[in-house]
Amino acid sequence: MGFPAEKLEGVYRNHIDEVYRFLEKKHKDHYKIYNLCSERSYDASKFHERVAKYALEDHTPPNMELIQPFCEDVHKWLSEDTRNVAAVHCKAGKGRTGTMVCCYLLYSGQKATADEALKFYGTKRTHDEKGVTIPSQRRYVEYYAALLRSGLQYTKTKIHIRELVMSPPPMFNGGQCSPELTVSQVEAPSFKTGAGYEVVREGARGRVRVCLTHCTPLVGDVRVDVYNKHKMKMRKEKLFHFWFNTFFVAAELGAQRLQPLDDSPTLEAFKLTLNKWQLDEAHKDKQHKHYAADFKVELIVQKMPVTSTFVGAGARATSPPASSSSSCCSEPDTEPDTNWDSGEALRHVRHAWRALRPSRAAPLARLPRLPLDTQ
Repeated sequence: MGFPAEKLEGVYRNHIDEVYRFLEKKHKDHYKIYNLCSERSYDASKFHERVAKYALEDHTPPNMELIQPFCEDVHKWLSEDTRNVAAVHCKAGKGRTGTMVCCYLLYSGQKATADEALKFYGTKRTHDEKGVTIPSQRRYVEYYAALLRSGLQYTKTKIHIRELVMSPPPMFNGGQCSPELTVSQVEAPSFKTGAGYEVVREGARGRVRVCLTHCTPLVGDVRVDVYNKHKMKMRKEKLFHFWFNTFFVAAELGAQRLQPLDDSPTLEAFKLTLNKWQLDEAHKDKQHKHYAADFKVELIVQKMPVTSTFVGAGARATSPPASSSSSCCSEPDTEPDTNWDSGEALRHVRHAWRALRPSRAAPLARLPRLPLDTQ
């Protein structure tokens, strides 16, 4: 559902008083609300303190460490009473909500694959079947499905990026794209490269390689933004961005193992390949104006020593919920970011570099569908 709003916003979203009356009438004493908004909240006492908050930023995938606790929380609540329902919301009740609901469908064994979960959610949540549309959010549903399917233990895995390759090059500046990278993660300070990179162009329409010689270690959820630097303009132009998680790259889940690189033969190397439709913002170029239909990005990384673990194998629910009867960079980054999505400045720290066999589960406990939620 959409955010329980007040005042003017309550006119076009779900008004908090309408939400309260609906839940009290249909599911009195048997509802729990899950607020996924990092950017806003409301008085939980309005809903008898049955509000759990799992903060996600708008237009971004969840922190990988947040998915399992959310799924366990929802499963525990739904399993306590057959009448219990979970009402999950973000702002519009689509992207962030869909990502987490799809992960729960996988966790509870109600859907076997990420694709099944995403398609199911799309048909139930929207009229045009466009539920979770942001590529990075869909990728994290795929990550969670792979984690459950493989039985691997999620481990905090440290890597560093050696090279980013674009092919064919984006069609900006007459094909002469001058790329700059911004790499962001949660658990580190900001850095900006000095001369620690090189852009290599292989022919007029060949690959464009951004080779990094100095880079900072990356752990967990990482965002890469790619910009085009105009020679005659002071402001760089945002091209696209994508999120990935370092564990899944090094575990060869959605990534490919490479031969060790010549200059560091003792380090394992991997390649993450993302096509145009897997890149946030670039996926909107349906007419191939700026990116060819076969455009792709390859990220070459090297694995560094593992430092800690936090989730064991067996992450899937041991039983289905009761069915509801109701349904090394050189200098600190001091430049302001002007092209980040809303909410990102709240908690993510930036680094700048230029250059789930499903169980036989009961039907899904239906979430309340509120008539006023049209966003």
